[in-house]
Amino acid sequence: MSFYTLCANLGHPCRVDGSAPFVDRAGGLHALELLQALAEKVDPACFGMDPIAVLGAMAQGGRVACAPLIYGYISYSLPDALPHRVTFHDIPEAAPGAGPKGSALGGTGLAVSAFCRHPEEAIAFARHAAAPGAQAGLWASAGGQAGHRDAWISPVVDAGAGGFYSGTLATLDTAWMRPRHDGYMPFQQEASERINAALKNGAFEAAMDDLDRLFAATF
Repeated sequence: MSFYTLCANLGHPCRVDGSAPFVDRAGGLHALELLQALAEKVDPACFGMDPIAVLGAMAQGGRVACAPLIYGYISYSLPDALPHRVTFHDIPEAAPGAGPKGSALGGTGLAVSAFCRHPEEAIAFARHAAAPGAQAGLWASAGGQAGHRDAWISPVVDAGAGGFYSGTLATLDTAWMRPRHDGYMPFQQEASERINAALKNGAFEAAMDDLDRLFAATF
């Protein structure tokens, strides 16, 4: 996901359809170079850590003090988060003047199963849960991470979240939506492992070839 973000911030967003190549070669190589420069300065254990592990380490107040690119989880930012509260801010720019644009947007969806026995009721609940009133009200006050923009720009909701929303709003407003087609998810895992390998062995050109091949196979 950091590769996605850097490519987009550099002005070379990755493809979301079946067109080739997966990403502009020069932009992808630049992103890998930036990631490698960062990887050389952090504990190698980071290669095996997911965002939850990283944020958990930060909350413990140990050796991890900053994560320049990571998913936001509001539970670590709440004013009463223990043992140490983590603050979230807009991503740094990789290209001068780019600002915080291009962050890879993921998230969890809310859907109604095709096998649901009461679809109308389920759809009504989904609409209610996703509506601004619920998102900025009970959802936020119960400690949930809001998805509706009305909640993100609410000063009350933001204060209750320790400034999580105002600190990252520009990043979300200018985010890049990752591919969502059926068949994509295995690629995300395979591509992540391939990029990690390239950061260790420096074989960037071969990694770019593999990313093109792996992504095309998802279609």
